[in-house]
Amino acid sequence: PPAHSMLFLPQKPYMPLGDLRTQLLYPMDGTLGDDDDGRLREVLATFGLGDLPDRFPGGFDAMQDWTRVLSLGEQQRLA
Repeated sequence: PPAHSMLFLPQKPYMPLGDLRTQLLYPMDGTLGDDDDGRLREVLATFGLGDLPDRFPGGFDAMQDWTRVLSLGEQQRLA
């Protein structure tokens, strides 16, 4: 495949600073808007993380140290 369509995912994922939406959309800029939150929830549910936005005040806008509040398995599924 072309190099621009590939992404390297290490065993311990990189979790950029930012809100939950940023984690989900990395390496994109994370600016899809509120209209797409339903779609993001569907994707999270596919990977067994459907409750993730509800676990933190602010939902998709929650700012956390994601490497500390998510298990390694959750980080891998989120990546």
